[in-house]
Amino acid sequence: MIKNIKNFLVCIPLFSGIVYNTAIAGGFTSGKNKYDFTAEYEISFADNSAGTRNGIFMQDIEIDNEFGITENQSIGVDFFYNTLYTYSDVANGIKRDSGKWTESFQVRHRATIAKVGNFGFGIQNTLYVADRGESNTYSARWALRLMARHDNPTGFYKHSRIEIENRRWFEANRADQIRLDLRAKFRLAESIDFFVRYLGFMNFASISYLRENPSESTNGYFFRGNGDVKVANSDLYFGPEFKLIHDQLVYVYGTFRIDGTGEARRSHRQGLLFGYSKGFDL
Repeated sequence: MIKNIKNFLVCIPLFSGIVYNTAIAGGFTSGKNKYDFTAEYEISFADNSAGTRNGIFMQDIEIDNEFGITENQSIGVDFFYNTLYTYSDVANGIKRDSGKWTESFQVRHRATIAKVGNFGFGIQNTLYVADRGESNTYSARWALRLMARHDNPTGFYKHSRIEIENRRWFEANRADQIRLDLRAKFRLAESIDFFVRYLGFMNFASISYLRENPSESTNGYFFRGNGDVKVANSDLYFGPEFKLIHDQLVYVYGTFRIDGTGEARRSHRQGLLFGYSKGFDL
């Protein structure tokens, strides 16, 4: 695993040089000598393993930091903090669990590779390091993301974006994953937008992988016997965004998740996400 991580880190500056020669300013990065800060806090409720509605209470904090190194390239460092509280369900043998806070982080390189009129195209490389968890060992994941966007300077429709990301863990017992991200913004007023986002995750594994990893929690994410792709879960975000002075933004989204584990009962999750972002000149 360490060897793969080192190879990835070595490739980042090489890849950056290639993108720098072909990119056009604008699109997906902060801009030269710019710093973008974003903080999000989400509270949500979900069904527990026995199907009891709102049997789990979760809190998620995300802090994103992005630094513009050229007009069309940026480096980001993001931190994630998560915890959950499980309510007791005596009838189904589920005990109360207050859980603990876990923390993870990722380092990413993003670049705009083309901008034609109101259309932009970009790419992102990411190295994500997960919390040690019960095993007391860290795990890492590499991801490659392709991005496309369209901006509309006038009218009700403002912006749309699509991202496709391939994720691969540096561990044999974890499957690859595809992340599909669809976003759109609409103008409600001069400083108020309405944001809609669909986020879907699909896991990939061969039949031999399923045979070698006979974990019930893993098998549930795949078609059994005659396929190798399964939707893990789907998330929906929607809500207003408010532009403030001095390049600041606050927003509140309603969130909703449906698991796609293939079980007869699909667990649901719903909540609220509060966010704040601000741009700085360095």
